[in-house]
Amino acid sequence: MTGDFIMSSHAVYPALAPGVPATPSRKIMGELLRDKMGFKGLAISDDLEMGAINEEKGLHEGAADAFEAGIDLLLICKDQSLLRESIEHLRNKLLRGEISYKRLHESLSRIAETKNRFLSPRRRVILKRVREYFRDLRE
Repeated sequence: MTGDFIMSSHAVYPALAPGVPATPSRKIMGELLRDKMGFKGLAISDDLEMGAINEEKGLHEGAADAFEAGIDLLLICKDQSLLRESIEHLRNKLLRGEISYKRLHESLSRIAETKNRFLSPRRRVILKRVREYFRDLRE
């Protein structure tokens, strides 16, 4: 399966992983998406503050589970203090060996590859051209 990005869903798919939202499911994100379907791109979570993740185990543990399952970018969109706490929780799990450094390097590699592909060579943004572009769209 080719593609650059995919956003996970917090829906529960009983036939695939009964009772577990797709985002933190190793069976769905790892076995199905990465292994069976061969997806090599960047996996991005939907907002982890949504009920399905936050209510089940709490945001920090849900974020860690999602990362372990194969999500590369974890979105925490509303409460930035939860973002900091989740980063610290992930860091501690890495330091204790509960999440492997191999898993971390997989995500870092995919993120770097995506950044290089879409952000290089870096071009200067000229606001005058941006304004002209959008003005032309309105006309």
